[in-house]
Amino acid sequence: SVLRATADAGFLIVGVGGVFCAEDALHLLSAGADGVQLYTSLVYRGPGVLREINRGLIDAGWSPRSALG
Repeated sequence: SVLRATADAGFLIVGVGGVFCAEDALHLLSAGADGVQLYTSLVYRGPGVLREINRGLIDAGWSPRSALG
């Protein structure tokens, strides 16, 4: 992403808004986010959404280590 390409190395980017599934999270992570905020999905779907999104990220082959390059 443009922001990731121009930001200092220590600048953290958090993707927010409408993250309800692993695909949503992957979209933001692929765009350069260091993490994602799940506030709305936690409110509407409860804490089980954390496991669901985490499992979807694992199934898609994403891991924090793979994001380190």
